[in-house]
Amino acid sequence: MSRAFSAAAACALVMVLTGCADGYPSQDEPLALAFGMDRTQVHLALNQIGEHRYLEHRWQYRLDETCRLRVESRGLDNRSVELSKPGPGWSATMKVEADTETGMHTVSVRQEDSASAPETTVIAGANWSDASQIKWLMDYLPVLCGQGPLR
Repeated sequence: MSRAFSAAAACALVMVLTGCADGYPSQDEPLALAFGMDRTQVHLALNQIGEHRYLEHRWQYRLDETCRLRVESRGLDNRSVELSKPGPGWSATMKVEADTETGMHTVSVRQEDSASAPETTVIAGANWSDASQIKWLMDYLPVLCGQGPLR
């Protein structure tokens, strides 16, 4: 084989392998959660997690200017819930789903400081990593929303 043919074949192989990798990412981009995130960053982080392909439902979040959070899930049962601005009594819990053997998690928010207050599910069927990030974001919302004007 000539040098020119070998070089062209090597170049073509690199282009094919690079092209395949571009179209099919191996995993979702990691999040960098940190105190000091603004409302837009929190909103984007929530939606990045909620769109993960392995989830049975697609979760969409809207965080408005007054810090009210709308949670929508689309799947077998579509639902939409609006939570009030986080304040005293706002608490998030993460639990392992009892009916799964895969260790999936649910994160819920209680808006009142009362054991009898209802909990609202903000994500279900999530792996530990995604559920712990959603819980962190739910715990961060009162900090973000209590800082005066939103950024």
